[in-house]
Amino acid sequence: MSIEFKLPEHAIAQYPCEQRTHARMLHLKRHHTHHTDQHVYDLPQHLRPGDCLVINNTQVVPAQFNGRKTTGGKIHCQLDRCISTHQAILFIKSSHAPAPQDALIFDEQITATVLSKEHTRFTVQFNQPVQTVLNTIGQPPIPPYLKRPAEPIDRMRYQTCFAQHPGAVAAPTAGLHFDDALLNTLKQQDITVAELTLHVGAGTFEPINETHLSSGKLHAEHFEITHALSKTWDTTRRNGGRIIAVGTTCVRALESAYHEGQLLPQASETQCFIRPGYTFQAIDGLLTNFHLPGSSLLYLVEAFTGRKSLETAYTHAIHDHYRFYSYGDCMLIL
Repeated sequence: MSIEFKLPEHAIAQYPCEQRTHARMLHLKRHHTHHTDQHVYDLPQHLRPGDCLVINNTQVVPAQFNGRKTTGGKIHCQLDRCISTHQAILFIKSSHAPAPQDALIFDEQITATVLSKEHTRFTVQFNQPVQTVLNTIGQPPIPPYLKRPAEPIDRMRYQTCFAQHPGAVAAPTAGLHFDDALLNTLKQQDITVAELTLHVGAGTFEPINETHLSSGKLHAEHFEITHALSKTWDTTRRNGGRIIAVGTTCVRALESAYHEGQLLPQASETQCFIRPGYTFQAIDGLLTNFHLPGSSLLYLVEAFTGRKSLETAYTHAIHDHYRFYSYGDCMLIL
């Protein structure tokens, strides 16, 4: 069981900080309860020449859209992931769930057929390419706990400044705190900034359940580790530098690609569930946001820093009015 906490409603950040690097950053050491209050722009003073910061260059796609069933019932759709040019897995909210073979209507040109259902996920076949559908009717997939419709600011700010490869349906939120100026400062200090791609799925918002706990697996997410990243990772480690992951998505990809002292280049999927008791092999530090209780992300962070350290940090963050979740503040754990 991961740590539990009660969060005041006002602590959930509804909008991003005016400047990305002005978000607050709680700095703590692994397995220690001591922490200091800082800001993201203080990050360079905690890193050393020869360290490597790993960022996730996935790009968030406009993955939320509305439609209706042929009966007239309204539906709200959230893309989980694409499985082919015209097929996708969706989360669908409606008063009565559609069944296999049901038709879905989105506008005069865009329709889909439900192929199958597994728990809360629906596999559908669109009459147009999924990317065309998203570009035509999609909205930024802001998290459900924001309890507001997407706004123009979300198109820019629910996206990292280094996003390159479309495919994510949720942002790698730790990366939202960076801007070009901070990245340039890090590079000038001989800190390597390396990139990987992991397309974040909507399952990232799902609470952990008994199936996850018994199987030791989570929702699948596609990731890619390049030969360049593999070489940079190896060089950093051999020269005594540290690998600092920017976000739990980077952790999940790096740990999945690690094998017998190497980071193996690959394009693959991961279902790994990192929880307390896990032995980390591929990373030495983590920059991460404050996460929902019961989420897989919180399990991962607890595994990295320890329960007592994490409980102390979260208690302080709540008491000291840190901003939580996707648009909120962050922690640096070294």
